[in-house]
Amino acid sequence: MIERHFNTEAGFFAVETYKTMKNLGFDVAGIFSNLGQFVPVKSSEFRNNGEIHKYLWEITEKSSGDMLVGLHVGENMPILRGHIMEYIFLSSSSFREAMEKADIYFSIISDLIQPLLQVNKNAEIIFKFKFPIRHFIDFTLAQVKAFFTYVTGGEFELIELHLPYQSSHDEAEYKRVFECSIIFGSDEIVMVFDTNLLSWKSPSAEPHLLAAHEILAERFLRDLAKHDLIFRIQSELDKKIPLEIPDRDYISERLNKDPQKLKVELASIGTSFSEIIDDYQKNLACSLLRQPDMSIEQIAYMTGFSEPSAFHRAFKRWTGLTPRQYSQKWH
Repeated sequence: MIERHFNTEAGFFAVETYKTMKNLGFDVAGIFSNLGQFVPVKSSEFRNNGEIHKYLWEITEKSSGDMLVGLHVGENMPILRGHIMEYIFLSSSSFREAMEKADIYFSIISDLIQPLLQVNKNAEIIFKFKFPIRHFIDFTLAQVKAFFTYVTGGEFELIELHLPYQSSHDEAEYKRVFECSIIFGSDEIVMVFDTNLLSWKSPSAEPHLLAAHEILAERFLRDLAKHDLIFRIQSELDKKIPLEIPDRDYISERLNKDPQKLKVELASIGTSFSEIIDDYQKNLACSLLRQPDMSIEQIAYMTGFSEPSAFHRAFKRWTGLTPRQYSQKWH
């Protein structure tokens, strides 16, 4: 197993969360602009920084006024179709086998969540969250339930859902979404369902097909380390900016990589060193411009520009607005 040091998730979630919030009538421009350096990826081809969930849901609740915003966004998200995890479920010999495979490969979807199948009187899926934030939990479980219902052709039904927080809002909404009894104040996050479902078999079940999908899943797991490379570079930028913009040779040395190899590895995940620098400076600039007590000159320096005019040109290229125009939107 390749050692990894960052908590990331598939870019699908950032892209589709944005679309879903927009469809629900949320002020997505305001919400996502307030995320600062944790602005999500714009393409499902990239991994998203999981730290975003520490901020996204509080900002979204405040903006929307919806106290159950995670639940409502989660239930309206598109089902995860065309993903390797769907193919593993559909080619497995049983729901039990599919869940055992999901335990192995779930980090392809997210490093933030780990599902574990346990069989007692009933079957249980226990979820461990690295960031046990109520809205994030609701958002995730609503999608998991919808996916299981879809992939089993409607056979999956919950008996109980155990949640680790007290019911302080509309319990009926949870029952509507999950269609089962809700047990609040539990020690663990648990989906409880009938053990009979463990023997459910997809009409598409095929051992050779499953083996092929697992080979692909193993490759995806190896590729996760490549996406971690972006976050490693950003961590090095944190240490140098605003004193200087480090070049590729410096970053390569810090990462103990040959510069040409770094270039090739970044190209293999659809980006480049200059694009990472650009995105870093843009996100940092947008975050600082939302601060009411910082001048344009200070922000130009903080983002690594030697003079305000160069910062002005770069920001106009990034956003289509001047720094002052962008700042005035927030003050």
